[in-house]
Formats: sequence, C-alpha cells, structure tokens
Amino acid sequence: MKNALCACLFALALAGCQAARPAKPGDDSASRLVDRTDAVPVVEARPDPAEYRIQRQGVVVVRAKDEQEAATTLRRRAAEFDAIVMSMSTTSVTFKMPATKIEPLLQHLENTPKWDIKRLDFSALDRTGEYWSLEARIESTRAVRGRIMDMIERAGDINTLFSLEAKLEPVQQRLDQIEGTKRDVALKAGRVDVRIDFE
Repeated sequence: MKNALCACLFALALAGCQAARPAKPGDDSASRLVDRTDAVPVVEARPDPAEYRIQRQGVVVVRAKDEQEAATTLRRRAAEFDAIVMSMSTTSVTFKMPATKIEPLLQHLENTPKWDIKRLDFSALDRTGEYWSLEARIESTRAVRGRIMDMIERAGDINTLFSLEAKLEPVQQRLDQIEGTKRDVALKAGRVDVRIDFE
C-alpha cells in the first residue's frame, strides 16, 4: 500500500514537471497548455466606445516651388486618399475624404520633395447628440404618422378622410425633413473637408 502511494505521488509530480516545461515548436500538447485560462485573472471587459458623429474640416497651406504643378499633382492623386475633389483652382484643391486618411495625406505633403507645410488648421464639430436626438424624433413622428394612417383606413365618410389626410401631410413633411437632416449628419460624420492651398 505504501509503495502504491509513493508511486502515485511520483506520477503526479512528474506530470506537474511536464506541464511546467517550456513549449516546443510544433508541440500540440504544449500549445494546449498555453491556452489554459484558469491562471489568468478575470477582469471586467471595457465598455464599447460611443458611436460618435463628428464632422471635421481643415485648411493646409503648403509652400511649393511650382504652385500650379503641385495642385495638379495632388488633385490627380485623390484616389490614394479615398478623396473626392470638391473644388480646385490653379493653386488649390479641396478634398472630401475619410478622417482616417488625414494622417497619410499630411505625411505625403511632408515627404514630397520641394513641398513644405507652412500652416495647418483643423476643427471638429461633435454632432453625436444631435444625431441620436434626430433618431428619437424620427421614431416619435413615425408613430404619429402610423396612428393617422390607421384612422384614415377606418374613416367612415369622405369629410373625415379629407380632414385626416390634411393632418397627415405636415407630419410627413416633418418626417422627411428630420430624416434628411439625419442623413446629412451621417454622411458628414467620420469625413473631413480639407482645402490644400499651395503658395
């Protein structure tokens, strides 16, 4: 009995040593040991970030040896920055582009030979609260429209029908206006209007 107990303890100690040995390349059993999570402290997950609706705009003034050539070159490279050319002149280009492409654009302006950023100025307008307020207004206006349409379907005479349709028209107009404003906020969020002036 004593020998059996010693053998059992020896086997447990040997298993512990094998579990503690470093993982070898290509050793599947070692990779399974790495996946264990019982020794990792449990922490609360970070909350998801809020869905911001931020509208940005900016101006970059660049000193260039040949202003006209620089503006033409940059305009032709708009696709590299997922940009839409909104306006252009002989010495200026205005892009509408994703905000995430601002840094690559600035790096391009800094690293182009004979170009030098003289001044830049960016501003941001946080329209997150406005966006979600519009969402709530859309839901409530749709509910009002739904109730009026239900009454129209149950209208018993032509005068009632005309009266309800007259009430429906301004509600629909208000809904169209709110939805249009929401679309405008959504389209401008996460994007930036940037004008690059060469001088």
